[in-house]
Amino acid sequence: SLQREVTMAHNSQLAFHVANMLQGINVTEANLFIQHHSETKECWFEALGLLDAHSMQVQFFAATIIHTKVKKNWSQLHDNEKEQIYNALCSLLRSQCSNYGEKKVFLERIILALCGMSLRVPNGLVNYFTIALELISGAQAVEQIVLGLSMLSVVPEEVEAADVSRTVQLELQDQLINFSLQFAVMVDQLSEKALTSRELFIALLKQITTWLSSGMTLSKLYADHRRSFDLLCTAVKMADIQIIAESCATIKALVVLKEFPKPPQRTEALRVLLENMNSQTQALLVSYQTPPAEGCTIDTDEDSGRALVELCGAYTTLASVDADGELLCTGFPDPNHPTRETDLLAGYYSNLLGIIRLKPRSLAFSTFDFWAEFMDFSAAEWHPLVRESVLKELFSIIVSHCTYPADSLHWSQSERDLSDDQEDFVSFRDARLGIQEALVMCLSLLKGTFFGTLQSLLESFEADNFRWMALEVVLFVLCSSMEAIKEIVMKLTYQDKAYQQGILQFLYNALHVVLSIPSSYYYDAGRKLTSLHQTVCRFVGSLTFLLTGNCNERAVFQLNNAKFCDPATGVAPSTVYITNFYYLALRFVLESADCPHSASISSEAAKAVHKLSVHGCKKLSIELSDPSSDAWQTIVFTITTTGNYIEKNSFEQAALLVLVESVTRCVMEVKSAETKAQLLGSLGDKILHSLSVELQKPGNTLSDTRLVHLLAVATQLIRFSDVA
Repeated sequence: SLQREVTMAHNSQLAFHVANMLQGINVTEANLFIQHHSETKECWFEALGLLDAHSMQVQFFAATIIHTKVKKNWSQLHDNEKEQIYNALCSLLRSQCSNYGEKKVFLERIILALCGMSLRVPNGLVNYFTIALELISGAQAVEQIVLGLSMLSVVPEEVEAADVSRTVQLELQDQLINFSLQFAVMVDQLSEKALTSRELFIALLKQITTWLSSGMTLSKLYADHRRSFDLLCTAVKMADIQIIAESCATIKALVVLKEFPKPPQRTEALRVLLENMNSQTQALLVSYQTPPAEGCTIDTDEDSGRALVELCGAYTTLASVDADGELLCTGFPDPNHPTRETDLLAGYYSNLLGIIRLKPRSLAFSTFDFWAEFMDFSAAEWHPLVRESVLKELFSIIVSHCTYPADSLHWSQSERDLSDDQEDFVSFRDARLGIQEALVMCLSLLKGTFFGTLQSLLESFEADNFRWMALEVVLFVLCSSMEAIKEIVMKLTYQDKAYQQGILQFLYNALHVVLSIPSSYYYDAGRKLTSLHQTVCRFVGSLTFLLTGNCNERAVFQLNNAKFCDPATGVAPSTVYITNFYYLALRFVLESADCPHSASISSEAAKAVHKLSVHGCKKLSIELSDPSSDAWQTIVFTITTTGNYIEKNSFEQAALLVLVESVTRCVMEVKSAETKAQLLGSLGDKILHSLSVELQKPGNTLSDTRLVHLLAVATQLIRFSDVA
């Protein structure tokens, strides 16, 4: 029906193929025709004829063709033809302005085409402005005003992107600047009317934003166009997500425009904006449905959440341009109102912390960029409010969000069956989404307080080992920030030696705790603490740089707490060698690799074995000369255990390949060729025996998968035994 209607009404090949395209008929043929035909001169007038089609889809398609041709094929037309098309579009806009709400998408495409034409003819932009202002001043309805404002709002961006000569572009920019004051006054005049029309409200906010590049600044808006500034403040506090989003976009665009020298009006404008933002954020936090603190999912108010994210973005932008530390540190001190500074600081810090406390946890991500701005200031420059409580509270909230809820033991192990709260929790701890950067930031800013918080959690687990969630979150935080910790520990010129020693002490304590846990703990009493077990394996692997002694004297430190014994001697000496934990750690992760409860644990444990073996080759090779040494006993245990894993049909294949690589590379460091052959031979015997057992099975029970697996293991052994 669309094809018949369009073709009969307009009698052109373009109309026929556009109708086909929109109905999904012969799409490839239609698309090829339209692409080719749109390059021709005839297409201008055929598309122009389709603008009065009954179908709005056809109208929009035709408007898009004209807009594209304005940018690509404007030179195809003679001057009288250009004028004919220009006048036709102007007439169309005037006739349809009362239908702007209904035909918004179509008319906005016409506006873009008309604006593009105006940039390419002499005095075209002046005429374009005149038409827009006539629509606004002579408007009989709000729709006409909004249409006129839409015409104005696209101009700065179109001028910036216009494919015209440099001289023409400079002339266009001068015209923008000349008209900017007139438009600013117009926005002031319309601001009161905007309070009764949502569409006009949004259009005026866009108008402020788009004309900033033509000379508008925050201080000018505050000092010279107070009604427009007040409109912006009102918008921030509206109960409308789109208006809040537009107001935040306007605020961000205003504050990033730096003013030199900085006028006093800018500081006062920022104070007023922040007070209004704080008021709205507080109101949204009160209305937002929050659950009890422990382990509950919630049905969130989606609009409130989106509004809070928008406000966070505005807070962050303010902080990112805060070179003087007014927002982050001084709080815009006001001599006339001494308490205003504290109220302002307390307000937005309290609000940001309030947002982080909410669930879903993903809301917290919107605040991370704000806190990262503190990295540019030394602790001495922070406001006392920040130094004393805010950042500590921030870290405490993040740790709380990273802690497994009490009911997590009943969570599904299948990624397809995750509950909303489980999915939110997993996403929050995903390093790709920003949590790792946030924890490293907390480490850098808080230093001793960071480890003090973790120490309290570690002690709570020691006092009650049913609090496995406390130990798991400590290890998760350490793993997430281990690269930054390693950088501090290994820096020989680090000035705060006491802080360095404190970190080593804490890592030693944490390692002692996890290696003292019996393997039965993870799966006793019907429990399956797979999450804890996996994090422990990851933590052990992350300490390879200390356990293998590859950071030289950093692996040796003075022990200030006699509570823990050296695993090598069983006593509590004053000087500790963290490397003494190496063999115990290697045995632990090797045994953990055989985990029928979880392939992820096997994988994490195998990675840890690989790190400890490859980076500990030097340590092992030095001590392997003595058959009674821990090194010899450990390598024999490793090969025996790996051999046993080879014989198990159920062992995770990817993890086994990593283990075989690790063991083989370790053995290759042995200096004695005879010993090397003996060790590798025992592992090879296990592979051959397993292959023999499999091949002797009847044909109907022979497993091709098992054979492929064993051959892959044999390949791994051969590959890494030939590294020399």
